[in-house]
Amino acid sequence: MNYKGVIFDLDGTLLNTLDDLSDSANKVLKKHHLMQHTRDDFKRFIGSGARKLVERMLPEEKREDTFIDQLLSEFKTEYGMNCDNKTVPFPGIISLVNQLHEGGIKMTVLSNKPHDLTLKCCQRLLPEDLFEEIMGQKEGKPRKPDPATALELAKRMELDPEQIIFLGDSENDIHTAQSGGFFPVGVTWGMRTRKQLEECGAKTIIGMPDELLAFIFPSS
Repeated sequence: MNYKGVIFDLDGTLLNTLDDLSDSANKVLKKHHLMQHTRDDFKRFIGSGARKLVERMLPEEKREDTFIDQLLSEFKTEYGMNCDNKTVPFPGIISLVNQLHEGGIKMTVLSNKPHDLTLKCCQRLLPEDLFEEIMGQKEGKPRKPDPATALELAKRMELDPEQIIFLGDSENDIHTAQSGGFFPVGVTWGMRTRKQLEECGAKTIIGMPDELLAFIFPSS
């Protein structure tokens, strides 16, 4: 297949955000005298949006809507101030997006992270001008794995879903790709293992960013 576009997930795919996310979340938990979590715990919590992260990090007896809303607000404030303390692009990502752009591949970002924080991270840490669109979670927009926003991005890219690779590190990304008719590619440098990506249906799994170049631009 002659792929002409890539939709990238953000956390765990383009950017290594785990430390800043876990540090910010643990500060909120500490403030409320609640048990803090390890980085590996947060790998399991991340991927379904900020509210779901907050819900997952709380003890079950504390998962009341009003308390979740309160901690979500506190987490957004804390993370907004500290989202680029330790966050960096994964090795090889900057080269990847530059080479894809030079090769005429259209690129967008689709994250379940709140839209303002998605933009902030991309503006500070990625060559954002290379992306056709950067989209985080907005009020009233369905989040991944619902494919609606991904299909909206495909229209803006003026490409059919089957011409687009959906690149991500989680079940939500793979399921979004499957539901929307995109080609699902999993990455092993993020929040999930190769086995988890295989089990959720990734058609191709890569361990380094330059493997995507070889997949899109195979040598003749």
